[in-house]
Amino acid sequence: MADLRTSILIGESAVEIDRLLEDIRARFSAWDLSHRALSTEDDRLNCRLANSEDIRADVIKQLRNIATRLAHVFCVVKIHEDVISNLSSDVITIITSNVETIKEAVDQLYGLCNKLACSHS
Repeated sequence: MADLRTSILIGESAVEIDRLLEDIRARFSAWDLSHRALSTEDDRLNCRLANSEDIRADVIKQLRNIATRLAHVFCVVKIHEDVISNLSSDVITIITSNVETIKEAVDQLYGLCNKLACSHS
């Protein structure tokens, strides 16, 4: 029964995480386009910067939520706590750096989800 519960949790988490990651990819694209526009349109810098920073802050918040959710799933499937704590700190370090590493963090989270799904399917 515990295996069934774990499988259900992993399945639900994978769907939830996939939806959040798609949203982050869309927001990242919007932020990236806005950021590129800023570098070529100095006269609009102040107006657009607030919006792009809001998007970036939201992306970081969403990635932290996903890292927490992944840690919960890992805990349920009995992956060692050190792995969870390393994952959380690594992801938070990655996502608080710069625009390129937000994309990298999203890609890494996709990889973790896929690995988790494959190892428990």
